[in-house]
Amino acid sequence: MKFDPDLVQSFFDSADAAMYLSDVEGRYVMANKLAAEKVNSTVEELVGNTVFDIIPREEADEYIAINKKVLESGKPITFKKDITLPSGKRTIAGCKFPVESEDHPNLVGGIAIDITDIDT
Repeated sequence: MKFDPDLVQSFFDSADAAMYLSDVEGRYVMANKLAAEKVNSTVEELVGNTVFDIIPREEADEYIAINKKVLESGKPITFKKDITLPSGKRTIAGCKFPVESEDHPNLVGGIAIDITDIDT
């Protein structure tokens, strides 16, 4: 079965999680609406920018290090981190994982859930 790109985008945009694809340098090649909204952007504005364009350099360096580990190991990495967004400090639970296709080798997929206000 071949998936309709509009259906896939609708799936991504319906999630209560920031979802994205980036390269090893942190350049976004795909993102859902929530990922863009979290950084006061649109999907079209976010794609093409890097993690260095949206969060402080020290935090961005940590994300790039995770990208490299994911690509070197070929395995997903789950983490919890504090991140500084335009709206302020947030705590996220995230997972990054390798994604490859013929046209796009060495991409890192990411899912981030804002857990700042979760009481557990």
